Amino acid sequence: MEKKKRNTILALTVFGVLFYTVVQRVEFGALFGILKPFLLGAGIAFVLNVPMRAIERALEQLCRTKGKTPRRKQKGLLRVASILLTFALFVGVVLLVCLMILPEIARSARTLGGYLSDFYEMLVPYINELAAFSPDLASLSKTWESINWAETVRQVFGFLWNFLWSGGLIDNTFGAAATLVSALANAFIGLIFAIYLLVMKETLARQLKRLGYAYLPEEQMDGVVTVCRMANDTFSHFLSGQCVEAVLLGVMFFIVMTFGSFPYALMISTLIAVTALIPLFGAFIGCAVGTFLILIVSPLKAAWFIVIFLVLQQIEGNLIYPRVVGSSVGLPSIWVLAAVTIGAGTMGVAGMFLAIPAFSVVYQVLRGDSLRRVKEKGVPTKKYQ
Repeated sequence: MEKKKRNTILALTVFGVLFYTVVQRVEFGALFGILKPFLLGAGIAFVLNVPMRAIERALEQLCRTKGKTPRRKQKGLLRVASILLTFALFVGVVLLVCLMILPEIARSARTLGGYLSDFYEMLVPYINELAAFSPDLASLSKTWESINWAETVRQVFGFLWNFLWSGGLIDNTFGAAATLVSALANAFIGLIFAIYLLVMKETLARQLKRLGYAYLPEEQMDGVVTVCRMANDTFSHFLSGQCVEAVLLGVMFFIVMTFGSFPYALMISTLIAVTALIPLFGAFIGCAVGTFLILIVSPLKAAWFIVIFLVLQQIEGNLIYPRVVGSSVGLPSIWVLAAVTIGAGTMGVAGMFLAIPAFSVVYQVLRGDSLRRVKEKGVPTKKYQ
C-alpha cells in the first residue's frame, strides 16, 4: 500500500511538472488559431444536429408509412438527405433574411441623404438671415452648400461596413484580403469537419465511449456518459426553446406593428426574431435597426416603436423567456438571468448563448448529487424543503 501511494505521488508530481512546462512554452493563441476551424466545425455540427435529427425522424416515418423499414444502407441515404436538407434550410433562411433586410437598409440610407438635403434647403432662409450678423455663420452656410449629403451618407455607411468587416484593425488592402482568405479557409475546413461529424456521429460516440471505458473506472465513465447525454439533451432543448421564443417575439411585433400601421412591419419583425436568438439582449439590435428604418419615414412612429419595443421586451424578458427557455432546459428563471449575465461578461455573445445550457447541466448535476447525499445521511426532508 505504501509503495502504491509513493507511485501515485510520483506520477502526480511528474504530471504537474509536465503540465507546467507545457503551459509555459505553448503559445495558446497559436494553438487556438490551429484548432479554430475544428472548433467552428464542432459548433456548426452541434447546432445543425438539432434540426437534422428532426428531419431524419420525419424521413424515417415517411418510409414507414409507405411500408418500408429503413435498413442500414437506406439509413445512410436518409442521413445524407437530412444533412442536405438541413444545410439547404439554413442557407435559405439566411438568404431570405438578408434579401429582406439589406436592400431596405440601403434604400433608407439613400432616403436619409435626400431628407438631409431637403432639411438644409428648409433652413437656408433662416441661416442667410443670421449670416448677415455673423461672418462665422456665413462661412458655415457656404460649407453646407458644398456638401453632397446623399454621397456623405453613402460614404459613412461604406466606412461602417468596412469597419465591421475588418474589425476596425485592418488599414490596408493586403491585410483585408489576407483576413478574408483566412476566414474563408477556416469556414471551409469547419464546414467539412461539421459534415463529417454529422455523418459519423454514432461511430465517433462509440469510439469515445470505448476509449473511456478502457482507461477509466467503469463507475466514473458511467457518470461521464450520463453528463454528456444530459449536456446534449439540454443544449437541444435550449436551442428549440430559443427558436420558439424568437418566433413568438417576432409574431408579437408583427401583429402590433400591422395594427399600428407601422412601415416595414414584416421586415422589422423578422429582423427582431432573428436577433432574438441571442439570449435576452439580442432583440435590442433589431430594435436599433428598426428604429432607424422607421425614423426615415416618420419620427413620431419611431418614438412609438421604441415604446412598444420596451413594453413587449418586458413581457418577453420577464414572462415568456424564463418560462419557455428556462423550462426547456430545466433551469429556474433566476439562474437563466444569472447565466446570461455571467456568460456575456466572460465570452460575449457566444458566452450568452452557451452559458444557459452549461449552467443547466451544472445545476442538474449538483441538484441530483445533493439530493443523493442528504438521503444517504438520512436528513429528514422537512429540514431542506
